[in-house]
Amino acid sequence: MKNELRIAAASLILVMAAGYVMAEVLPVMPVSQPGMMQDVQQQEFKKLVITPKDNYIQLEPGKTKEFTVTVKNKETESMATSVHVEIQPMMGSNTMDKSWISVTPLEATIPSGGTQKYTVKVSVPSDASNGYYPAMVAFTNETIGEGPYGMPFKYYPNALNLNINVWTPPKIVVLNSYIYDRVKAADSYEYTVQLRNNANSAISINPELDYNQMGGYVMYNGGYGGPQEMPQEWVTISAPSSVPAKSTANVTVKVNVPADARGQYVTGINLNIDDPSIDEYSQRVQLTLDVWESPTEPFTKTFTVPADMKGGKLKIEVSASQYPYNIMGPAKTGKPAGKPTFQMTLTSPDGTAAATKVTKIVQRGSANPGMSYAAPPWEARSAGVYSEGYSSYSETYVVSDIKDGTWKLGILPGNVEMFDYTIEIEG
Repeated sequence: MKNELRIAAASLILVMAAGYVMAEVLPVMPVSQPGMMQDVQQQEFKKLVITPKDNYIQLEPGKTKEFTVTVKNKETESMATSVHVEIQPMMGSNTMDKSWISVTPLEATIPSGGTQKYTVKVSVPSDASNGYYPAMVAFTNETIGEGPYGMPFKYYPNALNLNINVWTPPKIVVLNSYIYDRVKAADSYEYTVQLRNNANSAISINPELDYNQMGGYVMYNGGYGGPQEMPQEWVTISAPSSVPAKSTANVTVKVNVPADARGQYVTGINLNIDDPSIDEYSQRVQLTLDVWESPTEPFTKTFTVPADMKGGKLKIEVSASQYPYNIMGPAKTGKPAGKPTFQMTLTSPDGTAAATKVTKIVQRGSANPGMSYAAPPWEARSAGVYSEGYSSYSETYVVSDIKDGTWKLGILPGNVEMFDYTIEIEG
């Protein structure tokens, strides 16, 4: 009888949002891999149903946690269990001592179709280092094949896969780890990263550009219209040498965008916080800028007025929406985008410019009295702060007594990423 193997592996976690990708490899609990190692799956072994099969525990050094595991015997005869702990470290993980884990009872005989409950106690020593510690709590001595991906240890099919994350509460909190903005060439922008120190003493910091953390993303996407590496000379970082106790400090990031910049640029900032409780990923800030250039040539569209609608009315509506960008603090310099603008031309079938008149302007928008991803967290927590969401702007033009034939519409937009248009002909 074949059985599905649950194979320990490492997990690549991708965090994606608004133009950024962060990758972090973490050792995780074994995951089911049906179809792998087919020759091993065909091996016969006694079957126990273990609930839970996988368990993830987060504990601080010196702390203890207990949980219950239920084991059911699927065989037609009784089965003797003998519990033992196996330490099988995965890539990027730490190695624990078996004494961290105790199980009660250590031995039991489970009748056919019966169940047995076990109490698993995890005790993390007070001097344990932060990190991930994987282990297997095996209920029988049966093993099958080798470890997954050729790893040099045996696989216990009747085991609980346990992953312990040893952590300590960080003393410093990075209130914003991502900066994403839409900018113009030949302009300057300034952003703020705020740090909050919850400890009773000052903690030193030394922010610096660290593009290496983002290099893989650019190498993977750069050839497909993805981001480019932001040159170091664009960026200036200003920050104090430490964050005072029970206080906050700001890291100021100033970017001078050159006139010839085009496309998306990305880099990273390593805050270099002297706090062992913060892992290397948690003290990184990603900076992504989309350099945008207004078009200089109009969009053109031809359309036809049928002969039976000659003398009627032509109505054209042009609209655009704007959305906030995650700039994490308004730019201290640089020009605001402003409301959308449209320079419209309309050429009649005889080649003359038709006079257009704006007959209606509509503005719409949304406001949120709560959190906004486009506002700095310290502003979002302030009382009475409204964050504006999207806004839209539209203009309607009307031309009367129109001629039949082919017309040409030209629209040159300003301060917009995309616009919509509607051409309505009334006979």
